[in-house]
Amino acid sequence: MGRTCPLSQSIFFFVLHLFAWPRFVLANEATHQCLSTPIKNIGVVLDLDSLMGKQQKVAMEIAVQEFNSFTCSNLELNIQNSKGISATTIASALNLTQNEQVLALIGTITHNEATIASELNDTIKNIPILSLTSPTINIEMLSPQLPHFIQFGNDIKIHMQCISAIVGEFRWRKVTTIYELSNTFSSDPGMLLDLSYSLRLVGSEIDNHLALPSLSSLSDPKSTIENGLKKLKRKSNRVFLIVKSSLEMANIIFEKAKQMDLMEKDSVWVIPDGVASLLDSVNSTSIVNMQGVIGFKTHFIETSEKFRRFKFKFRRRFALEFAEEDNINPSFFALQSYDATWVVAHATRKLQWNFSLEQSSRTNLSNNRKIQQSPIFSIINVIGKSYRELGLWSLELGLTKNLVTQQETEIMKTHGSSTKVLSTIYWPGGLQFVPKGWTYSTKEKTLQIAVPANGVFHQFVNVTYNQKTNNTSITGFSIDVFKAAINTLPYDLKYTFVPFNGSYDEMVEKVYNKTLDAAVGDTSIMAYRYHLVDFSQPYLESGLNMVVPEQSTKSKEAWMFLDAFTKEMWLMMAALHIFVGLVIWLIERQVNTELKGLGSMLWFLVTVIFYAHREPIRSPLARTVMAPWLFVILIVTSTFTASLTSMMTFSQLVPSVLDIQTLQQKNSPVGCNGNSFIVKYLTEVLKFKPENIRKIYSVSDYPEAFQNKYIEAAFLSTPHTKVFLAKYSCRGLIKAGNTFKLGGIGFVFPKGSNLAVDISEALLKVIESGEIEELEKEMLGGNSSPTLNLSVSAQNSAFHRSPVKKVSGFECPHPNRVLWLRHGVRQIVRSRDISYDNVVVNPLLFASQGLRYKRKLQVILTTDIDKLGKAGDTVKVAPGYFRNHLMPKLLAFPNIDKFAYLLNEQRKIYQPTEEEKQEDLTVVKESKEDMMKEYERAALRLDKAKLVLRRLIDVQKAKSRESKADPLELRFPVTKDNLVAEVARQLCVNIAPDNLHLPSPLSTLGEYEVPLRLPKSIPLPEGKVNWSLKVKVRSK
Repeated sequence: MGRTCPLSQSIFFFVLHLFAWPRFVLANEATHQCLSTPIKNIGVVLDLDSLMGKQQKVAMEIAVQEFNSFTCSNLELNIQNSKGISATTIASALNLTQNEQVLALIGTITHNEATIASELNDTIKNIPILSLTSPTINIEMLSPQLPHFIQFGNDIKIHMQCISAIVGEFRWRKVTTIYELSNTFSSDPGMLLDLSYSLRLVGSEIDNHLALPSLSSLSDPKSTIENGLKKLKRKSNRVFLIVKSSLEMANIIFEKAKQMDLMEKDSVWVIPDGVASLLDSVNSTSIVNMQGVIGFKTHFIETSEKFRRFKFKFRRRFALEFAEEDNINPSFFALQSYDATWVVAHATRKLQWNFSLEQSSRTNLSNNRKIQQSPIFSIINVIGKSYRELGLWSLELGLTKNLVTQQETEIMKTHGSSTKVLSTIYWPGGLQFVPKGWTYSTKEKTLQIAVPANGVFHQFVNVTYNQKTNNTSITGFSIDVFKAAINTLPYDLKYTFVPFNGSYDEMVEKVYNKTLDAAVGDTSIMAYRYHLVDFSQPYLESGLNMVVPEQSTKSKEAWMFLDAFTKEMWLMMAALHIFVGLVIWLIERQVNTELKGLGSMLWFLVTVIFYAHREPIRSPLARTVMAPWLFVILIVTSTFTASLTSMMTFSQLVPSVLDIQTLQQKNSPVGCNGNSFIVKYLTEVLKFKPENIRKIYSVSDYPEAFQNKYIEAAFLSTPHTKVFLAKYSCRGLIKAGNTFKLGGIGFVFPKGSNLAVDISEALLKVIESGEIEELEKEMLGGNSSPTLNLSVSAQNSAFHRSPVKKVSGFECPHPNRVLWLRHGVRQIVRSRDISYDNVVVNPLLFASQGLRYKRKLQVILTTDIDKLGKAGDTVKVAPGYFRNHLMPKLLAFPNIDKFAYLLNEQRKIYQPTEEEKQEDLTVVKESKEDMMKEYERAALRLDKAKLVLRRLIDVQKAKSRESKADPLELRFPVTKDNLVAEVARQLCVNIAPDNLHLPSPLSTLGEYEVPLRLPKSIPLPEGKVNWSLKVKVRSK
């Protein structure tokens, strides 16, 4: 390459200078003209100690610089630092208007502060004030003293609605609010009122709140915040909403929360726009403390060329003014301040102060939609070194699809992902499913759940104490249901069962005053309890039932045979019989001389019923009419015989009391569980007299109370009635009357308990899975009465062949044998099916067959009968003897397949073992000498033993005793029959009531010596005057 000539270079620069000189002269003239423009001051009040205030200051300076350059204006910003103190803000506003003669005010000035300043200086009323805060009151409610006050920030109501939308989407029912009382954000109570109203719309409410003073007013902010968080930690709620706070305050809150383990599992933190919009400029330490936090920030377009140029200028200028800050990016508040400054600048140029927010559309950095529409918020989740956007929310559209609106909120127990969207959210503690937002499983507390220890029906809750191991065992249907519900919860629940010895109402009261955390058992959901506590979803339907003894409806009237058919049936049969007879008479009278008269025809109608007619039928046509009618008569007479036989032998059982009105009219005593709601329900709802109500505290006392006429009816809840009748239906008890519908059976929780809702949802899952139905069948199956196809223990078997003992010539057959056999036959007779495998099994039809064919019947004896056979033998008897004697007394049943099979199976099950054969039992011998020895051994056993009986005491009489030394009276006195039964049960000796000399029943607790009346042939031991039985009656 050749070298360039110096002369050529000189000529080039000379020409360039000639072209550039005119432009330079024009620029100097323009600059001179701009400098000669009068200076216009704009007052600015910001909190320059905060990151937000610093960003607002830089953005305003950029806006003024651009405006002066573009319009050749000379605007200057007079910026004063309020330091986040309301009094300093007011003083700064007064100083700027009085001393600096500013044309307008911009900054974080609330309406309350501007109103106070205007009262001190009237000049402020005529100066435009552009507030960058979010208003907490409606524009219509602004003071008319400030006509030029403009709210440039977003309405705080929209912020509260966004927070409520997040809470509602994740179904948190209670929240805790945390807010800073700073002048940057109005402390008007309307903010919390708006939030409370919005939360109610999504089914949530504020449980606790923490108000923190302004950060600038605290000498030791970390200590103050720590003390406040300690109070919140003692609460169960773990959904923390930071409603309003500065970034500096939020950093300290999360630092302390992490130290106090409030950023672990089950916790939820939501941050507002004022914090989330500044996350692009915070350091890594603050981000680490906020892991898992959800928040919302105002959405704006960051990809436009205008924003990129602004961002470049902003970062360069911010680094020059605040070198101590690193990695600063412009937030929404910087853009908002930039736009607000442009609006004021345009107004100062035209000297028109009636500007509106629409003028900011010229710059439009902070708004990406039309001004009239509400802002759009981005929902963010802090994770890693930054955050990610989950979706958008707006007032018009709500949450967008890609957040949680189309999710199926199914939370797995395995802590797996609940949905595709929720699985991408990182929650505090690394949780991968939606936290429940509350906790009982803190280290300081384990859930104390009460269970009724005095329940009458132990099938629901059974509390037993083992003295050897010093352990308390709590089992039952209600316990199994509660554990099944707990197993479906998506979290672990620490709890322990606490036996409660009071009544059910007292247990509910303990839950109400929060002495206990919950109650599990067969607790009925009642209206008077509902205003004290919350109940779970009922796991059993409930109602109030009346149980009474059953009685026979057997009629002895002379005309009872008419009841075999209905009235319509009788009339139809009579009409058809007369019609058929008239047809036959009309046909036969022409050819049959014996049926010409009307009297002969009437006699024919009577005799044909019994197949005893003598008149021959000669006409073929008459015989055709007669044949089917004889077949009809055969069917009708057979049906009549069977029906009448059933009416005469087996009567239908009906309740002894049909309704409660009968009980009330007769002032009959009724019984119920003394610890339950039934006592109150009977007196207040059903209007029973209190003196007619007998409180019973054990399920086994009901049959005895019925037998002793202590009560005429018992009132039980529906689940208890099922258990009771399954156990005692064979004792002649039956449900009667209507069922009074109740709220059901559920678990008890304190008012507003979060656990109540979770348990209710878990119970619904258990109910839908069929597990509760299986548990109920298992409970009822274990308490069923003995039936023909139910195995019972050998001890209670009807065929338990223990030797029969005799004392003084009295023989007592095994009572369970008769009970079991009679119940079995009754069940078959009641059955609607009259055939079994094509074999007649109904005893009545079986008897009628023998009657028809005049043959003896084979029957199986249920007890020993002289000159006939022993129990279990198959004998032949006349049909009438079986129908009229054996069958009504249930002394035998037919020898047909169903009964024979049953007998064989029972013999296999209850065949005595070798140990039973070798058991030391008193066996009756045939010889008189052996018999006397057995009598003597039985008498010695009675004399040496002590019979211990446990009976309930009469509580009312016990309270009314004049002295504690007086013996406690029994609720049901001990009779001779009671002693005979206990002797057979405890001592394995059967005696007769006549063997006991007991003038009056034993009515009090204590020890007794009851004389025995035994044959004189039994020798007395030395020193004994007579035989006696020692009896000790103890309280139950």
